[in-house]
Amino acid sequence: MASRAAIVFLAALPLVGTACTFISKSDEFSGLTGQQGKPVSFYSATRIGVNLLFFIPLIGDVTVTRAIKDMTEKVKDEGGTNVRLIQTGGTVFWFLLPPVTFIIHPALTYCSGDAEFEGPAKPVEASKG
Repeated sequence: MASRAAIVFLAALPLVGTACTFISKSDEFSGLTGQQGKPVSFYSATRIGVNLLFFIPLIGDVTVTRAIKDMTEKVKDEGGTNVRLIQTGGTVFWFLLPPVTFIIHPALTYCSGDAEFEGPAKPVEASKG
């Protein structure tokens, strides 16, 4: 059974082989603005990769620093002027398929925060209902 799990793990390894960063955005704040009175959006970034022995990156850089860099680059590209980080963290999935994942294991890091943009806030539309 363990050899079957190892084969499945090794077959799935190329799926995370790109060390992707997934960034999501929400700008629906019911017309409210940020702390400085500017329009605000909420961003969340998750970075996925594979580590060797917990700390040695095999595929991708899954540090919190890299997740923050990816998120802030996206905010900057969209015209953001200020970023406030709300939460950061990470997980190493060493427990998925022992003993294989005791040595080689998928890992992810995440960060989330809000970004303020220059310009006037969008007016609130009256809700119907």
